[in-house]
Amino acid sequence: MEDPVPADLQEGFRLIRQHTTTPIAVGEVFNSIHDAAQLIREQLIDYVRATVVHAGGITHLRRIFDLAALHHVRSGSHGATDLSPVCMAAALHLDISIPNFGLQEYMRHTAETDEVFPTATTTPTATCTPPRPRVSGWTSTRRRRPATRTPRRTCR
Repeated sequence: MEDPVPADLQEGFRLIRQHTTTPIAVGEVFNSIHDAAQLIREQLIDYVRATVVHAGGITHLRRIFDLAALHHVRSGSHGATDLSPVCMAAALHLDISIPNFGLQEYMRHTAETDEVFPTATTTPTATCTPPRPRVSGWTSTRRRRPATRTPRRTCR
């Protein structure tokens, strides 16, 4: 159940939690860890649905997800079309780096946007994988090593 009450009405989540076992998700409007802290600590939600650009960037969103992991709350990154493919790529890379990955929202962009940003997130079945690095290796003054492969993880 997504956003059953406005995110500011955190007492409402306590009431909803008492009367349903349906998983609850909220967080598209969260701007900091302080917006989500009470809901996470009291386990009033099951999914934190924050986004990279609204929640303070990759590092701050990672901190929100780390707090959520301590309380068995999963991530549920927001991925609507009002966010760029760059933001989606950042969210996917964050998703594969956290232990409490839950789901990744995905909405197709327009064909014009896909032409500008060709990514692996555009698939006919609405599943997505992070794009693989285009560089086959990196150069050091000492020796060459192959690039680290990104583990493949499917989004739902």
